[in-house]
Amino acid sequence: MRRGGERRATLRLLHAVGALLMAWLLTAGVLVAARTWVHSVRTLTFGQTVLAALLLALVAWMMRAAWTVADGSPSDKLPPLLLTSLGLAIWGASLTWRSGSPAAALFFWLVVGAEEGWAWWKAVARRRGVRVAGRPASAPGNRVLQQLTRALTADGAETIHGTITITVERGSRSAAGHVSFCPPFAERPRFEMQPVGEKNAVLKLSQLFPHGARIELKLPQPAQQATMVPVQFVARARSDRENGPLAL
Repeated sequence: MRRGGERRATLRLLHAVGALLMAWLLTAGVLVAARTWVHSVRTLTFGQTVLAALLLALVAWMMRAAWTVADGSPSDKLPPLLLTSLGLAIWGASLTWRSGSPAAALFFWLVVGAEEGWAWWKAVARRRGVRVAGRPASAPGNRVLQQLTRALTADGAETIHGTITITVERGSRSAAGHVSFCPPFAERPRFEMQPVGEKNAVLKLSQLFPHGARIELKLPQPAQQATMVPVQFVARARSDRENGPLAL
């Protein structure tokens, strides 16, 4: 329990560091853009432009690192990712708009573009890792009804992601499926889900406990025949294991 409290305190500190860096990036970027607009900022030299590019890339990396290791799903990390890109775009436009050195401007955008490309590639790979890993790898002639993968993440949390197939009987609109967490989570987990294929299906999480969840599914109209709808899900909670966060 003590180790878990230390991890939560560390994650809160990382959230605070990321928030402060983002506030500086956006606020200072807007101020520099405003001064550039009224011609009150002198043109940077090549060396100063290179230094600014490296500094901004480092700040962006530190900010994204703080939000990546902090608790939360990939969807929670999308707004900080977008805001970081916005802040870098404001800074870049401000510093290179009136630049007297095309080489310095080109170097700036190459450095920032490389950092942004790497960050977005990692974000997309992380989201695909959550979603794609839950797809049923069914053998010919078989239909996977439930498939789970449990993992201990680098920030000391446990996740279970996978797919459950819910069958709606002929003439019915609704059905339910149950997912068991064995062994149970240390606390009530966060739970995300989405239907696969049947986009008009409506999902409802009617029960959620450390030991399992109940998913209710409703179709827009009664099924003409027995309909099997795969549902992808991700459950996440802190871990009470004693080995602490994993080394990257």
